[in-house]
Amino acid sequence: MPKFSGHYAAPSVYEVLAALLRGRPLCPNIKALRYGRDETTPLSIFRSFHILMGPQLQEVHIYSHTAPLPNRPPERDVADDEHTASLLATLKERAPGLRKVHITLAPSRDLVRAAVGPFVCALTNENLVSVQMVRELPLDPEAFCHLGKLPRLRTLNVDVNHPAWTTYTTTSDPHNDARPLFPSLRRLQINGVTLIAPTKLLSFIGSPVLRELTINASSDVPRHELYPLFAAIAALPAGRASLTTLCVQVGSVTRGDQDVADAGPAARAGWAYADNIPDPVGEKTLEPLLAMPRLEDIMLHIPCPFDFTDGLLHKLAAAWPDINRLILGSACLMLEFLKHKESDGVDTTNSKSSAKDAENPAPTGGEGQRAAPKPCRWRKPRASLLALHAFAELCPKLSVLGLEVDADLTPLPRRLREPRPNPRVPPRGHPLDSLHVGLSPIDNPLAVAALLSDWFPWLQEITSGWDAIDEGPGADWDEEEDEDEEGGILELEGWSDARAHRIRWDRVRNLIPKFAAVRRQERRWRAKEVPVAAGLGPAPAPTLDEEPMDLHDDHLWDLDSDDSIMAF
Repeated sequence: MPKFSGHYAAPSVYEVLAALLRGRPLCPNIKALRYGRDETTPLSIFRSFHILMGPQLQEVHIYSHTAPLPNRPPERDVADDEHTASLLATLKERAPGLRKVHITLAPSRDLVRAAVGPFVCALTNENLVSVQMVRELPLDPEAFCHLGKLPRLRTLNVDVNHPAWTTYTTTSDPHNDARPLFPSLRRLQINGVTLIAPTKLLSFIGSPVLRELTINASSDVPRHELYPLFAAIAALPAGRASLTTLCVQVGSVTRGDQDVADAGPAARAGWAYADNIPDPVGEKTLEPLLAMPRLEDIMLHIPCPFDFTDGLLHKLAAAWPDINRLILGSACLMLEFLKHKESDGVDTTNSKSSAKDAENPAPTGGEGQRAAPKPCRWRKPRASLLALHAFAELCPKLSVLGLEVDADLTPLPRRLREPRPNPRVPPRGHPLDSLHVGLSPIDNPLAVAALLSDWFPWLQEITSGWDAIDEGPGADWDEEEDEDEEGGILELEGWSDARAHRIRWDRVRNLIPKFAAVRRQERRWRAKEVPVAAGLGPAPAPTLDEEPMDLHDDHLWDLDSDDSIMAF
């Protein structure tokens, strides 16, 4: 396919060629055009872009960079907007056979926004398969419905930050049309300011084969808007049948008057609530998503507390048996809630050292000294480490997991805290290789590392959100300099909980590959000492004092049962 890509001339060259060609295309056989403009190139270049657009043009990829530079003018003038609008007008006239339209332009004013609708409505080629109009190119309801009537459109990435969506109400159900809207759509990304417009827009999607859905909200989102969004997603024709990938990313979540806690007072216990802290996301909010069994990739990057119990994790595992990646919450995005000092006065410094610190304050972070404890807001997760293991066992394809748990090993059965593996039998090999624990507390990193390396032999990455809270002088702690005689962590007086948990999880991350190496060596030694004789069948299964737990047994998750995991 002839392409015009990777060759950039000076803007004046386009103007000279446009004058010489007098409206004729420079290369009439071009089928694909890819162009990236940086800030040093004036927008007037778009005035002469018609020389690159011939009658056979099928693909257009234009990206106009917006990275600020020292010499960048503070605002665009009207002429810049006119140049950008002329690009859309030229495309509409000269390329009626477009099959792919990917345009990302710099922020603009109403002149360019007004040109977007007519341009989109002029895309009448029934073979159009992909449209990506983002970055200050919002679609109004009319343009969006027009794209929905194209029979072969498979990929759509649009910005709906248009004022018409705020007051728009459907006068009739769009699914009552003679033809369903977006009948062939496979991938959809909606970018808005809040979740109101994306939630309304989902009612237009009639595709039964939609596989990937991404929702982005860049501004403050009231907590009560989450449930309607999840309900609209579950109501999609593809919700139960084909949707496998779901990503929701929100800039910030605020607490509104309509917010209702998912699990009542128990879900809010331990939080020092202020007016700006949203209620936790729990089973009530996530309930619509539990009716979507085909989901394989779920990323909910929502800066809001998540409240999970062991029983809820069991329900999630039963609802999404084929899950491959699951990210619930985003600790890094919670920083604006976690770093309040004066307004909230919530101090999570280590309780064991608080009294001593009052008499002997910790150093303030000079060279070679430790930083003073930093107060933050935090709630101890209710899901246990054993429930995380059970969830992974019920989801054999899980490779990436982001979830906050309580890493306290006290409730674990004794048989799980003793040496586990039989060296004659290799590990089961669960594929989990990346674990994101957020603000999970931890007391015994050595025991946690031993269990995780046993449960997940391929685990390579462990990250936490404590490092984002424990910033400032003294945060660059070196474990090699502060180990005790047994190789454990030598914690110092005056450490905050955030610093202690951060360093403990760092210790877990460093210990896991060492445990894995030891186990591999043990298996190699055992294989040499006790080879399995040919014809005698496989090696005997490992013997434990008790029969292995049946993770599908409902009694295991019943808190009132003697067989419950919480009864150990």
